[in-house]
Amino acid sequence: MRNVFECLKACNASIEEAEDFCRSLPDDNKKRKALCWSAIYAGKAACQVFCRAEFGRH
Repeated sequence: MRNVFECLKACNASIEEAEDFCRSLPDDNKKRKALCWSAIYAGKAACQVFCRAEFGRH
């Protein structure tokens, strides 16, 4: 299971790491996976909001 810290780290690192993070999400939650891809291409702030909304506020 992925967590908020891994997600935020990927957002802050690079688009490639963020893409890898989105790819690593389980396929059984297609909504979360789609939101991840949308967020990373919307920018770092959107990516961070996605992480906190989906994985908790830390």
